[in-house]
Amino acid sequence: MRRALGFLYLFVVLCYSSRNLLGQVNTASLSGLVTDSSGSAMAGVQVRSLNRSTGYSREVATDHSGYYTLPSMPIGSYAVAVQGEGLPRRRKASN
Repeated sequence: MRRALGFLYLFVVLCYSSRNLLGQVNTASLSGLVTDSSGSAMAGVQVRSLNRSTGYSREVATDHSGYYTLPSMPIGSYAVAVQGEGLPRRRKASN
């Protein structure tokens, strides 16, 4: 009987633990705010991310408040470039 209770306890612990494993993801979001030299938000600016290791890239435009979000990006290091009318091209690499 004692052995059966031990197996039951182990079974319950394993079932509960495996439920937490389903919550693991292998993606992340990349977001930010694009501003000009005076600190004003810039709408409609193109933001491009590039994972140099895999070649995966995505592009999005900033919203009316200057914010951008790239959801569900594969985890990795990205270089981010912004480009807009009248702007020099800017690039920043993540660590």
